[in-house]
This record gives sequence, structure tokens and C-alpha cells, in this order.
Amino acid sequence: MKILKRTHLTFSVFRFLYYFTNKFKNMSILKGILAAGIISLSAVASHAQIIVKIRPPRPKVVVTARPAQPSRAHVWVEEDWVGEGDHYRWHGGYWAAPPRPRAVWVGGFWKHSRRGDYWVPGHWR
Repeated sequence: MKILKRTHLTFSVFRFLYYFTNKFKNMSILKGILAAGIISLSAVASHAQIIVKIRPPRPKVVVTARPAQPSRAHVWVEEDWVGEGDHYRWHGGYWAAPPRPRAVWVGGFWKHSRRGDYWVPGHWR
């Protein structure tokens, strides 16, 4: 019964959109807005986290020779994982300038979910 209701609701939405666009055929702005909305919704739906069952190991040999601090304002950002496609890649530490005064760097961390683990990247707070 629930599946029938969802199908009916989806059909009703498409029927409304079909009626709405046909009623205002000469309005190219409306069509542009609808196209932009559909494209943006598909972009949001395609953005997904990389879920791993086994966390990738840290590289065996990690030699971090910190270069000289570029300025007194720069903050050292520790090593981090970077999502690339369907896997994570280890990224060494680096100096970064805070985006605003008194900003604090919060390091990234692994978070566990029902489907597996995923990396929550560091950010400025």
C-alpha cells in the first residue's frame, strides 16, 4: 500500500510539472529555472561520501620536516586524508593562513557509521 502511495505521489508531481510547463510554453525563463533546479538536484544527489570497511593504513615511513613558517599568522595543518574518486589518499602536513583572525584549525577524524567508516575532513572554526 505504501509503495502505491509513493508511486501515485511521484506521478502527481510529474503530472503537475508537465501541466505547468505546457501552460507556460512561451516562458523560456521558467524553463531555464526548472532546468537549473533539476541539474542542481542531480549534483546534490551525486555528492557522496567514501565509505570504507577497513581504514587505509597510514604510510609506513612518514618523514615530516616542517618547512619554515611563511609568516607568524600561518598555522601548521597536520597530515590528513583526502578523498579521491572511490578511495582515500594520504596528504602530508602544510602551513595554511587562517581565513579570518582568531580562526582555529580543527583536525579531521574518522567517523563510524552503520555502513563503515568515513573521513571527516579538517576545517576552520
